[in-house]
Amino acid sequence: MIKESCWLSKVTIVSMLVFILCGGHAFSQKDVEKANSLTAEEHYKLGVAYYNNGLLTEAVVQFKEAIKASQDYVEAYLYLGLTYADMGFIDQALVEFNEALKICPDNVEARYQFGFFSGIRGSIDKSIDSYKELIKKYPDDADTHFYLGILYGIKGLLKEAKGEYREAIRINPDFAEAHYNLGVVHVTEKEYDAAIEEFKEVVRIIPDDAVTHYVLGIAYADRKLPNIAITEFKESLRINPCHAVAYYNLGLLYGEQGMVDDAVRQFKEALRLKPDFTEAHYVLGVMYNRNGSIDDAMAEYKEALRLYPDSNGTYYNLGICYGIKGLNDEAIEAFKEAIKLNPNDALAHYVLGLAYAERGELDHAISEFKETVRIDRCSAPAYSALGKAYNEKGLFEYAIVSFRKAIKFKPNFAEARFGLAMTYKYIAAYSKSDSAADMEKCLSHEAQLMYLMAVDELKTLLQFSPFDQRAKEAETTIKELQAKLELSGVKVSDN
Repeated sequence: MIKESCWLSKVTIVSMLVFILCGGHAFSQKDVEKANSLTAEEHYKLGVAYYNNGLLTEAVVQFKEAIKASQDYVEAYLYLGLTYADMGFIDQALVEFNEALKICPDNVEARYQFGFFSGIRGSIDKSIDSYKELIKKYPDDADTHFYLGILYGIKGLLKEAKGEYREAIRINPDFAEAHYNLGVVHVTEKEYDAAIEEFKEVVRIIPDDAVTHYVLGIAYADRKLPNIAITEFKESLRINPCHAVAYYNLGLLYGEQGMVDDAVRQFKEALRLKPDFTEAHYVLGVMYNRNGSIDDAMAEYKEALRLYPDSNGTYYNLGICYGIKGLNDEAIEAFKEAIKLNPNDALAHYVLGLAYAERGELDHAISEFKETVRIDRCSAPAYSALGKAYNEKGLFEYAIVSFRKAIKFKPNFAEARFGLAMTYKYIAAYSKSDSAADMEKCLSHEAQLMYLMAVDELKTLLQFSPFDQRAKEAETTIKELQAKLELSGVKVSDN
């Protein structure tokens, strides 16, 4: 069967229009001749009828005929411009609006349309000038102030944008869109309290506007008011339960509040609505990390990397998971990928160094720890790990320098103080007695000094960190070293 309805309906509409214009009698050759000799106004009216019925090509023909018959026909230029705009020919539309303005520079509609479509075309300055001219003539037109505010915003002139939105609101206090846009500008300038007031006005005018409740949630979150933000996100989702990003942001707030299970539910809902939501996969992995579901975390990180393989942070987190699972080789490869994407990621270099040290590859570990402190000169953990690696290689002088730098940047760092004490102990163990007496009973002066320095570091550790996991081992080591010193005749104070 042939589908005839489309073209038949078009012919019917055209026939009806000509029938009306020809006085309501039957369409004939004589009527065609009459149509060809229509006045400018009749061409214009026929063009408007075509336009209103969606017959844009036919409308263009009639408006052009109207202009041909009367070259200063402003309304025909206007409608011709609108028709071109509806057809997607913005440049041609601007030409027609400009022609209307040449004939009548004070024509409000022509100036409005020229300004509007200049903005769409990217000619923001022309659009701004057009709206400013309109405001001179009609200073109390709220819509014109509103659109001028939009244009100023596009230009980054936020102060001017705020002024126009406020003027639109002065003229029309219930202008919801103006309140909303003013709120957005306040958020851009981190004026969160002012933004909240504007968004609350929008909710007053349109109580069930899901988007405004959502941006209110954003503003409250930025204002560090998480409980109120959660309420707004929930209200937004009550109105529009299909907003994946709202679930995502609600999940972030739950995560910040330590409500991991609630966060997981929100991220899962976001992914149900938007399975390729990379960020949601990533933060869901983070939440699984927090509650110890390492396999689930790894699955989410891998999916996030499938969607976006250039994420340094995702490779880093995946490497941490591999490390927790004891998959050291896989962890190293993940950390290498993280560093490849961001060579200046100090933390990735640090954990890669730890992984190498775990595998016994001390030279590689030292290289990574050095790179860490090159990037972050104040990284106490990296200096401490570097000291430990130097100790294992027997490079005690280098170890002492590294541990001391760690302590300099973090005086209460128990791990570094314990490592420094152990370095002194190792040096003492390698020292020789000054006499042939029993080595257990006669320590060299160097060994005595090293033991004393070790005891001093361990006592400082206990002073700074009495509840650290190293504290008990420090107490035991102090007793051991004091006993050795006393055998050599060195009395150590208990203070």
